[in-house]
Amino acid sequence: KKTENIHLFQIKLILQAIITFFSALIITLIFTGIDYLFHIIPFLNVPTQYFINKLVFGTLIIWILLLITSYLSLFRELMEFRSIMLFRAIIITMVTTLLLQIRYLATYSLFFNFIIIILHFMILSITLFIYFNIEEKIKTNILRVN
Repeated sequence: KKTENIHLFQIKLILQAIITFFSALIITLIFTGIDYLFHIIPFLNVPTQYFINKLVFGTLIIWILLLITSYLSLFRELMEFRSIMLFRAIIITMVTTLLLQIRYLATYSLFFNFIIIILHFMILSITLFIYFNIEEKIKTNILRVN
Protein backbone atom coordinates (compact mmCIF):
# COMPACT_ATOMS: atom_id res chain seq x y z
CA LYS A 1 0.00 0.00 0.00
CA LYS A 2 2.83 2.40 0.89
CA THR A 3 4.75 1.73 -2.34
CA GLU A 4 1.52 2.18 -4.30
CA ASN A 5 1.10 5.65 -2.76
CA ILE A 6 4.73 6.50 -3.60
CA HIS A 7 4.20 5.44 -7.22
CA LEU A 8 1.02 7.51 -7.46
CA PHE A 9 2.89 10.49 -6.04
CA GLN A 10 5.71 10.03 -8.58
CA ILE A 11 3.21 9.80 -11.44
CA LYS A 12 1.49 12.95 -10.19
CA LEU A 13 4.84 14.81 -10.10
CA ILE A 14 5.71 13.68 -13.63
CA LEU A 15 2.28 14.73 -14.93
CA GLN A 16 2.61 18.11 -13.22
CA ALA A 17 6.05 18.60 -14.81
CA ILE A 18 4.67 17.72 -18.27
CA ILE A 19 1.66 20.02 -17.88
CA THR A 20 3.94 22.78 -16.61
CA PHE A 21 6.23 22.29 -19.63
CA PHE A 22 3.34 22.78 -22.05
CA SER A 23 2.18 25.79 -20.03
CA ALA A 24 5.70 27.25 -20.34
CA LEU A 25 5.62 26.58 -24.08
CA ILE A 26 2.27 28.36 -24.48
CA ILE A 27 3.48 31.29 -22.37
CA THR A 28 6.65 31.51 -24.47
CA LEU A 29 4.71 31.32 -27.74
CA ILE A 30 2.46 34.19 -26.65
CA PHE A 31 5.45 36.17 -25.35
CA THR A 32 7.40 35.60 -28.57
CA GLY A 33 4.39 36.35 -30.78
CA ILE A 34 3.76 39.72 -29.13
CA ASP A 35 7.50 40.44 -29.09
CA TYR A 36 7.64 39.70 -32.84
CA LEU A 37 5.12 42.49 -33.43
CA PHE A 38 7.46 44.98 -31.72
CA HIS A 39 10.47 43.71 -33.65
CA ILE A 40 8.76 44.56 -36.95
CA ILE A 41 9.66 48.18 -36.14
CA PRO A 42 12.87 48.85 -38.13
CA PHE A 43 14.75 50.23 -35.11
CA LEU A 44 13.98 47.06 -33.13
CA ASN A 45 14.53 44.60 -36.00
CA VAL A 46 16.41 41.38 -35.15
CA PRO A 47 17.36 38.25 -37.14
CA THR A 48 15.02 35.24 -37.23
CA GLN A 49 17.44 33.23 -35.05
CA TYR A 50 16.52 35.57 -32.17
CA PHE A 51 12.97 34.17 -32.09
CA ILE A 52 14.09 30.55 -32.38
CA ASN A 53 16.46 31.06 -29.42
CA LYS A 54 13.69 32.75 -27.45
CA LEU A 55 11.30 29.84 -28.06
CA VAL A 56 13.83 27.18 -27.05
CA PHE A 57 15.57 28.88 -24.14
CA GLY A 58 12.54 30.88 -23.02
CA THR A 59 10.46 27.72 -22.71
CA LEU A 60 13.18 25.93 -20.73
CA ILE A 61 13.82 28.88 -18.40
CA ILE A 62 10.13 29.55 -17.78
CA TRP A 63 9.44 25.83 -17.26
CA ILE A 64 12.15 25.51 -14.62
CA LEU A 65 11.07 28.73 -12.90
CA LEU A 66 7.39 27.73 -12.91
CA LEU A 67 8.34 24.45 -11.24
CA ILE A 68 10.55 26.13 -8.65
CA THR A 69 8.14 28.94 -7.82
CA SER A 70 5.13 26.62 -7.69
CA TYR A 71 6.20 25.78 -4.15
CA LEU A 72 5.31 29.34 -3.12
CA SER A 73 1.69 28.25 -3.30
CA LEU A 74 2.34 26.27 -0.13
CA PHE A 75 2.48 29.61 1.73
CA ARG A 76 -1.15 30.51 0.98
CA GLU A 77 -1.89 30.72 4.68
CA LEU A 78 0.84 33.35 5.12
CA MET A 79 0.35 35.39 1.96
CA GLU A 80 -2.63 36.40 -0.12
CA PHE A 81 -2.89 34.55 -3.45
CA ARG A 82 -2.53 37.76 -5.47
CA SER A 83 0.73 38.52 -3.65
CA ILE A 84 2.11 35.05 -4.42
CA MET A 85 0.99 35.35 -8.04
CA LEU A 86 2.55 38.78 -8.42
CA PHE A 87 5.78 37.65 -6.74
CA ARG A 88 6.01 34.57 -9.01
CA ALA A 89 5.33 36.68 -12.11
CA ILE A 90 7.99 39.24 -11.18
CA ILE A 91 10.64 36.62 -10.33
CA ILE A 92 10.01 34.58 -13.48
CA THR A 93 9.89 37.72 -15.64
CA MET A 94 13.08 39.23 -14.23
CA VAL A 95 15.15 36.05 -14.48
CA THR A 96 13.83 35.09 -17.93
CA THR A 97 14.19 38.58 -19.39
CA LEU A 98 17.73 39.00 -18.15
CA LEU A 99 18.88 35.51 -19.16
CA LEU A 100 17.42 35.88 -22.65
CA GLN A 101 18.94 39.34 -23.11
CA ILE A 102 22.47 38.65 -21.79
CA ARG A 103 23.79 37.34 -25.09
CA TYR A 104 22.58 40.48 -26.91
CA LEU A 105 24.14 43.02 -24.53
CA ALA A 106 27.41 43.05 -26.48
CA THR A 107 25.70 42.87 -29.90
CA TYR A 108 23.20 45.72 -29.64
CA SER A 109 23.38 49.23 -28.22
CA LEU A 110 22.64 49.93 -24.58
CA PHE A 111 19.56 51.94 -25.59
CA PHE A 112 18.25 49.03 -27.73
CA ASN A 113 18.77 46.59 -24.86
CA PHE A 114 17.09 48.94 -22.40
CA ILE A 115 14.01 49.26 -24.63
CA ILE A 116 13.87 45.51 -25.25
CA ILE A 117 14.24 44.62 -21.57
CA ILE A 118 11.40 47.00 -20.67
CA LEU A 119 9.20 45.58 -23.46
CA HIS A 120 10.01 41.99 -22.51
CA PHE A 121 9.32 42.71 -18.86
CA MET A 122 5.93 44.21 -19.67
CA ILE A 123 4.91 41.51 -22.16
CA LEU A 124 6.03 38.55 -20.05
CA SER A 125 4.73 39.84 -16.72
CA ILE A 126 1.27 40.51 -18.18
CA THR A 127 1.26 37.10 -19.90
CA LEU A 128 2.25 35.38 -16.65
CA PHE A 129 -0.29 37.32 -14.60
CA ILE A 130 -3.05 36.20 -16.99
CA TYR A 131 -1.70 32.62 -16.92
CA PHE A 132 -1.72 32.51 -13.10
CA ASN A 133 -5.31 33.80 -13.02
CA ILE A 134 -6.42 31.12 -15.49
CA GLU A 135 -4.45 28.45 -13.61
CA GLU A 136 -6.10 29.43 -10.32
CA LYS A 137 -9.59 29.33 -11.85
CA ILE A 138 -8.90 25.86 -13.26
CA LYS A 139 -7.58 24.60 -9.91
CA THR A 140 -10.54 26.12 -8.07
CA ASN A 141 -13.02 24.46 -10.44
CA ILE A 142 -11.26 21.09 -10.17
CA LEU A 143 -11.31 21.27 -6.37
CA ARG A 144 -14.98 22.24 -6.41
CA VAL A 145 -15.82 19.23 -8.60
CA ASN A 146 -13.95 16.82 -6.33
